[in-house]
Amino acid sequence: MDSKKRFLLIAPWDYQLYEVIEKNLIHLGYEVIVLHNNIYPFVYKDKRERTTNFLRRTFLNDKGYKHRLIQTYSDYKRLSVVQSYDHFDITLVIRADFFDTALLLEAKKKSDKFISFHYDGISRNLMILPRIHLFDHFYVFDRQDVITYKKYGVEYAPNFYFDYPEEATDLLQGEVQNKIYYISSYHPSRLDIIQSFYKFISSKISPVQFDFVYNHYDEHHIPDFVKENFTCHHRVLPYEYQLRMIKNSEIILDFCIDEHSGFSFRIFDGIKLEKKVITTNPYVVNEDFYHPNNFFVLTEENKEELDEFLKLPFVKLDEAIRSKYYLGNWIKTVTDYPTPASKALAEPLISVIIPCYNNERVIIEAIQSVENQTYSNVEIIVVDDGSTDNSVAVIEEYRQDKNIQLYSKPNGGPASTRNYGFDRSNGQFIVFLDGDDKLHPDFVKEHFEIFRKHIHVSLVYSDAEFFEGKTGPWKIIDYDRDEFLISNAIPIFAMVSAAAFEQAGKFDENLKGLEDWELWIRILTKNSHVHKIKQPLYYYRKRLEQNSLTDDADFHVNSVQYYHYIYNKHMQAYRARHLDLLHLLESHRNNKAVYRDFVKYRRKYYSVWYRKWFYYFFRRDKYNEIFS
Repeated sequence: MDSKKRFLLIAPWDYQLYEVIEKNLIHLGYEVIVLHNNIYPFVYKDKRERTTNFLRRTFLNDKGYKHRLIQTYSDYKRLSVVQSYDHFDITLVIRADFFDTALLLEAKKKSDKFISFHYDGISRNLMILPRIHLFDHFYVFDRQDVITYKKYGVEYAPNFYFDYPEEATDLLQGEVQNKIYYISSYHPSRLDIIQSFYKFISSKISPVQFDFVYNHYDEHHIPDFVKENFTCHHRVLPYEYQLRMIKNSEIILDFCIDEHSGFSFRIFDGIKLEKKVITTNPYVVNEDFYHPNNFFVLTEENKEELDEFLKLPFVKLDEAIRSKYYLGNWIKTVTDYPTPASKALAEPLISVIIPCYNNERVIIEAIQSVENQTYSNVEIIVVDDGSTDNSVAVIEEYRQDKNIQLYSKPNGGPASTRNYGFDRSNGQFIVFLDGDDKLHPDFVKEHFEIFRKHIHVSLVYSDAEFFEGKTGPWKIIDYDRDEFLISNAIPIFAMVSAAAFEQAGKFDENLKGLEDWELWIRILTKNSHVHKIKQPLYYYRKRLEQNSLTDDADFHVNSVQYYHYIYNKHMQAYRARHLDLLHLLESHRNNKAVYRDFVKYRRKYYSVWYRKWFYYFFRRDKYNEIFS
C-alpha cells in the first residue's frame, strides 16, 4: 500500500480556516502537518531572561521586550516542527507575510512543491512582495494583482469551497433559521452599505442575521445602530460555525472592500451549498459560475430589483464548472507542474534604470557597460529627464535593433526620473546607473549572487572607482545603523529588490537631493540587513561636466533643508536611536564633524549609571562598542 503524501499547511489562525482545510486534506488522503501564526504558550527559559525583561522594562522603558521574546519563542517552535521532518511532498503557505522568513526557507528546502496563496489584496499587504520569489508558484485571488504586480510573476487562483464528511458541519437543529445571513469583520469601507442594506432588507423579509466581529479598540468606530441590530462579537468566529450558519440560511450576503476585487470564500460557499448570493463585487458576472438566478450584484441604485431576484429559483451549475472550485481540484491545479530540479533561486530579470539629463557625450558608454554584463538576464531602461542637448537623438540612433527601452519625460529631477523608470520596469531586482557613469562587467552578477546566498538582505552595494577627471579608488564606508542615520553611506547604485523598493514607497519626489538616503532609511527601517562587496564594481565619473543628476548645482546650498526634511520625516527612527535632531541639524548647518559629535552625545546618554551598569552586565557587546 502506498504511503500517504505528506502535506505541510502553513496558514493564519484567524477564523480557524486552517482547521477546515486540514480536515478536507485528511479526507483527500494526505498526512497533514499544520502550522499557524498564533502564539505558543510561553515560559522564560531561565532566571536571567526573566531578570533581563524586568531591567529593560524598568530602566529602559522597553515594554515590548517580553513580546519580542514570545514572538521569537513562537517562531522557534514553528521552525522546530519543520526541522523534525525530513521531507514534504507539498507545502502550501497561505498569507506568507504572516510568517518568519527562516521558517519559509526551511520548509522550501524540504518540500518537493512549495506554493503560496494570498487571499487578500497585495496592495493592502506590500510586505509580501520580498517573499514572492521564494516560492515555486505564488497565487493571488485578485486578477488585478496579476496585472499590477506582473514583474513578480504572481498567478491567478480563486478561493475554493470545501467538501468533506458532513458530520463536521452538521446543520443546526430545526428548519432553515434565516432568510439571509451575513458575517463581517470591521472595515470602514463597507460599514455604511452594510447598515443601509440591513435597514432595507429587514423591512422586507425576516429573519435576517448579521454577525459582526470587531476588536475592543475599534469600539468607538462602531455605530450604535450596528451594536443594537447586529450580533456583535469581540472574538473571531470559527469557519465551521460560519458554514453551519450558511447552511441554515437561504441567501448569503457578500460585501467586498474597496482595496481589492477578488472573490471571497462566501461566493464559493454559495456554489458548494447551492445558496443564492447577494454581492457587491461586480466582477462576478464575468465568471463561468455566474447565473443571474444565483447571483445578484448589489448597487445603491438597484435595491428595488431584489424582489424579483428573491423569487427566482436557484439554478444548478454544470458539475464540470462547479467541481473546478472544490479544494481537491484546486490543489491539483496549483500543483500541476514538474518538481523543480533545484531549490536555488533562478536567474530573474534585473532592471538597470539609467536616468539621463544632458549626457549626450557619455550616455552610450553607460548603456554599453550594461550590455557587457556577464549576467545575461538584464533589462535596460533609459529615462530622459527633459534634456536640452541631443541626448535623445544619440540614444535613438544607437538603440536601433537593440533591446533598449527609451522614455522621455518633462524635467522633474532625479527622484521622479528614477520612479518613472521603475514604474516601467519588469525586473525583480533594480539598479540605478547615472547616465555618465559605468558598471563593471561583473556588477550585476556579483550583486545578485549576494541576494541568492543571503535571502534576508535588502540592499547590496560595492566599492567604486573614479575615472576621467579624477582617478583612483572610492572607498565607500561600511554600513553602520547609527552612523547611517547621521549621513548617507550607501550609494545610489546599490542593488535593491523591486519588492523592497515598491513596499517602501519609491523615491520621495519632494526631495531634490539626498532622495536615495531617505529611501534607504525607509527600506532599512523594515529590514536592516545590508551587504557590502569590498570590490570596486562601479565607475564614477569625477566630472569634467557638471550636469549629472546627482550633481545639481544648488545641492550644497539646499542640503540643510534636505536634512531637516528627512529628520522630521523619520523622527521616530532618530528618537529610537536616541539621536538629538536639533544638535545634528546645527552640526550640518555649521559643517562640523557630525560623527564626532554624535559619538560624544551617545556616550553621554549611555553613561547614566543604571544604563551603563545594565549594558555592562547584559549587553557586553554593545557596551564595548560604545565605550571602547
